[in-house]
Amino acid sequence: MLNRCSKQTDIGLWNRLSYSEGFEGETIKTVLRTGDRSNPSTTTHIPFDMDVPVRIIERPGNREQNLDPVLKPDTGITVRLKKRIVKSIKDLTTEDLVGGTPDIATPDLVRYHLALIGNSELPSWDEVVTVYHFEYSPRAVDSDT
Repeated sequence: MLNRCSKQTDIGLWNRLSYSEGFEGETIKTVLRTGDRSNPSTTTHIPFDMDVPVRIIERPGNREQNLDPVLKPDTGITVRLKKRIVKSIKDLTTEDLVGGTPDIATPDLVRYHLALIGNSELPSWDEVVTVYHFEYSPRAVDSDT
């Protein structure tokens, strides 16, 4: 049974349960992350030259309650980064967000998306985000089967 990127420190893309259909159908080709993730020395950096597992979060973790997130089984979805955009929300364009989910289709919606996933106030227009554009690679298969 595959279990790639099972820890938050592993290189990969963890995504919300509501996005699973888009990843299974390979229609989501853009995701958004908070902060500048272009520095290769950080654990959140995704390099251009490698296949990256996509995992779906079944239940988010909770640091205050010391609960780890629970991931759905690894279905082998794999992507390869094609473009990385690092900008403040106010500098994003709708073109930067093409290929993403409807909740990040515009810079204004990006603010709501981030507030909803973080259960927080709307972020500042000056908050920096990273937009990843990727293509799908062949699905990984379990070598034991």
